[in-house]
Amino acid sequence: ETDLSGDNQKKLSNTTILNIFDASWGKGAKNAIIKFLSAGSQEINLYSAEFNGSSTIGVFLPNNVKSAVASKTENKIAYLVSEQDKEFIFTADIKNGKKKQILSLPASDFTVSFKNPDTLSILTKPSAFLKGYLYLAGANLENGSSKNLNKDNIYEINYPTGDVRELSKKTENENFDMENLFLSPDENYLFFTDKNDKTLWRIKI
Repeated sequence: ETDLSGDNQKKLSNTTILNIFDASWGKGAKNAIIKFLSAGSQEINLYSAEFNGSSTIGVFLPNNVKSAVASKTENKIAYLVSEQDKEFIFTADIKNGKKKQILSLPASDFTVSFKNPDTLSILTKPSAFLKGYLYLAGANLENGSSKNLNKDNIYEINYPTGDVRELSKKTENENFDMENLFLSPDENYLFFTDKNDKTLWRIKI
């Protein structure tokens, strides 16, 4: 552990892990999600580590975890699991116990992080050719159920309860690509422009 200038170094553990290339620090720097490469290969390992005195204990996360993060405010982690054509988001304690599935999504290149103790940020990676999109999801849904959403439809999600309401469904003749979404001041209408022809659309909520 060190400050931002690289000074005041403090050894947290006597455990040596080779080929570390990223770490997501948890509450009070007492735990972290460590990413490292297997010796002699490009296989990525994710390890949920807890620093206890001069030792390190922890658990490996499943091989199909694509993105993982430790909470800065609670002894909690969140991670994204990829299975076939879907991705699932879970929260758990730092030993990967008390797992709760929060959401399921169509497969994409998502990363997950904690916006605050109750909210997860889910980001699609931007590139030179594609925009990045940010979604928010409640991290403490009481029922822990997943929400399977058709990516071509528009939904309203109540974050505290996890209730989902469909606002609009595309028909076979509609081929719009939504961008620049915003709500009216009274939040009774959702506006967006169609990326294809730049026309303006309005949906009553």
